[in-house]
Amino acid sequence: MRKSVGEKYGNNYRTTKDVLGTEAKRNSLFVQINFDILPALKREAFASNLP
Repeated sequence: MRKSVGEKYGNNYRTTKDVLGTEAKRNSLFVQINFDILPALKREAFASNLP
């Protein structure tokens, strides 16, 4: 079950923009890993398998 914004942030009222900004910062590293690092690893692995 998802927590409400109040529970999640210790009952400090935050605007949607603040919450989204926090989530975006937390997710940006994850997105960077998925879209930058994984494809690079796949390219490296593919290139190293070529004769």
